[in-house]
Amino acid sequence: MRKAAEQNFSWAQYTLGGFYCGYDGVKRDDIEAYKWLSLWIAQKREKIAAEAGAVGDPDAGKRDLEEGRKLIAKISRRMTAEQIAEGKQRVATFVSKNHFQ
Repeated sequence: MRKAAEQNFSWAQYTLGGFYCGYDGVKRDDIEAYKWLSLWIAQKREKIAAEAGAVGDPDAGKRDLEEGRKLIAKISRRMTAEQIAEGKQRVATFVSKNHFQ
């Protein structure tokens, strides 16, 4: 799963973020959850913008995005300011190394 997430597969980033929230018996790591879910949200935003006007349910992506934002907000409430800063730094490092966004 991690390898797919590192290769910018958004579904893997979302899933890995969920795992780090403590799902499926994975030890909770809020900083890593924040990182992977933030990366997923960024990709989701781009996809919604690219698909504007496409056929299908125009609100499906927006609903997914809202769920992701709610999850990030939930995680953030458990985190210190330093942990949030570390999460943002990990996102920035990932983006710079992978030329993402």
